[in-house]
Amino acid sequence: MSIYLYLKFCFFASLLSALPGPTILIIIHYTLIYGRESAKYSIPGSICGDVIALTLSFTIIKTFMDNFLETMDNFQTLGGIYLILIGLYYLFSKPEYIIQEKEKEKIGHYKVFLHVFLITAFNPKTIAFMLAFFPQFIEFNKSFYQQILLISATFISIGVLYASIYVALAVKVKKFLRNHTKQLQIQRITGIILLLFGSSVFNYF
Repeated sequence: MSIYLYLKFCFFASLLSALPGPTILIIIHYTLIYGRESAKYSIPGSICGDVIALTLSFTIIKTFMDNFLETMDNFQTLGGIYLILIGLYYLFSKPEYIIQEKEKEKIGHYKVFLHVFLITAFNPKTIAFMLAFFPQFIEFNKSFYQQILLISATFISIGVLYASIYVALAVKVKKFLRNHTKQLQIQRITGIILLLFGSSVFNYF
């Protein structure tokens, strides 16, 4: 992977990770209920979930490479189209996630880990996004495994960084995310980022 491509990946991965999705929101939820102590279980759950989701995604990508290498450009193009469609959806749809107040139900720490793990690892939307996003940064004429190890390590590290920040600022973030206008702004920003990146696949900029 070229330095330019890697820096491009870091840039877009950082932008998208900064905007709270399902995993970050459930981590915030448990932080608000159980305090920052819950991060000892929620963040590892997120890491393990990412490992599974990344493994599933890269297994599918590698299967396509082994059997349809000559069509991988089309695979990347379809990924770009999918990202554009997601971007349009975020631009014109209502916010899906709003932090709600919930009673402090005592559950075991292992359940916090398991809940975050399952949401992260087996969310079909997340895996579909990975299948569209990651191939844009893979150079198919170079070592596949070296590239995916670098991508995976970077992606997980960025995710842990932002999860830790959200845990530290959970109370303030809760007030922000419960504001419908603010959440709508976040969703619009996400849509614009996805549109820009999806369009870049077609060398528009």
